[in-house]
Amino acid sequence: MPGWGIGLIIGGVVLAVLLVVGVVTAVLAPALGRAKGLAQRSVCMSNLRMIGRSIQVYETEFNAMPPDMDTLIRHVLGKAQPFKCPSCQSNRKSDYFVHLPTTIKPPPHPQIMIVCDRKGNHRDGWRNVLFYDGHIEPMKEAQFESELKLPRNAAFAKAMNKAQGG
Repeated sequence: MPGWGIGLIIGGVVLAVLLVVGVVTAVLAPALGRAKGLAQRSVCMSNLRMIGRSIQVYETEFNAMPPDMDTLIRHVLGKAQPFKCPSCQSNRKSDYFVHLPTTIKPPPHPQIMIVCDRKGNHRDGWRNVLFYDGHIEPMKEAQFESELKLPRNAAFAKAMNKAQGG
């Protein structure tokens, strides 16, 4: 029968195209998931940067550290609410753990931790950490635990352990 040959050829081409589309999708899907995770971690770091700058503004205006985050929000942040990590699906008031030095005289060590992601905010095992000097560092959990053990972070580690019920 004439015409069957062309139908088989077209069917074969369609199958080949579907196979190529399936392979390309299988290759790109994990990369797109990683890109989404990196974008969420970047927004999280931006939140921490806003919190850090707000702490610096409060410290400059009042010559003291804010006594709590509600005070910081009231006096500096206003309606901005940078306390929600985009990677976290919780209903907590804040997705970050905050522990500020109690005094600025003498100035605290610039490399002490003051704000960090709560464990599990990022599914890939990373945590973003804000230090007193304003820099933010993404860390894997093992690096975070090592940083917590440094003497300069003893107060932060103790407060965090207490907040977690330890």
